[in-house]
Amino acid sequence: MGRTLEKMVLLLVDDDQTQLDALSGWLGALGHEVVTALDGASALALLAEGPFDVILTDLAMPGMSGLQLLAIVKERFLPTQVVFLSGQGTMDDAIAALREGGAYDFLRKPIYDFQQLHQVLKGAMRRRQELLLVKDMLAREVKHTDQAAPDWLASLDLAEIETLRLLGAGLDNRAIADRLGLSPKTIGNRLTRIFQKLDVPGRAQAIVLAHGAGLR
Repeated sequence: MGRTLEKMVLLLVDDDQTQLDALSGWLGALGHEVVTALDGASALALLAEGPFDVILTDLAMPGMSGLQLLAIVKERFLPTQVVFLSGQGTMDDAIAALREGGAYDFLRKPIYDFQQLHQVLKGAMRRRQELLLVKDMLAREVKHTDQAAPDWLASLDLAEIETLRLLGAGLDNRAIADRLGLSPKTIGNRLTRIFQKLDVPGRAQAIVLAHGAGLR
C-alpha cells in the first residue's frame, strides 16, 4: 500500500455510485489507491480488513450517517483521517464535527474543484503522519525509560495524546490550536475531555502526568 502524499490509500464512501466513479477515477489516475463503499456498514467492513490513510465520506447517507462512521473511526481506526462531503442541508452537522476536532475538513457537494479536494486530502494525510510520529515518539520514550506505559494512556486517542504532549511542552490553548490547525474552542473542549479521562481537575495535574509519561 501507499503511505505517501503521492500515493495515499483512500476509502470513498457515498451512496451515489456516479459520484464514487468520478472521484475514484480521478484520484486513481493521480496514482492513489482507491477503494469505494456505498454505505457506512460496507466501509467498516473494509476498514477491518486493512488500514486506510484518509476516508472521504458523504455526511448524509441511508443507514449509518457520516457522523456515526466518524465516531467509530475515532474509537477504533485512528490515525485514519476523515474528510466530509456535505450538501447545504447538512452543513451545520459538518461544522459541528469539525469543531469537535473529529473530522479533518469538509467540502461542499457537488465537487467542482478537484485540485482543492486533492490538497485537502494531502493535508489530512499530513495529519495522519503527524499522529503516527507522536505514537512512535511515545513508544521510544517508554522503551528508553524501561517503564510500562501508564494505564491512563490507553484511554486517549492519538489526537488527544498529541494535544496532551503540546500541553506538557508548555503551550497554551491558542498555541496548541495554531499548531494543530484547530480553533482554541476545539482545543478547550478536547482538553476538558482529556482531564475527564485522566480524572484530574485541570491543566497542572495533567501536565504532571504528561511529563511522567515522557510527553513534553
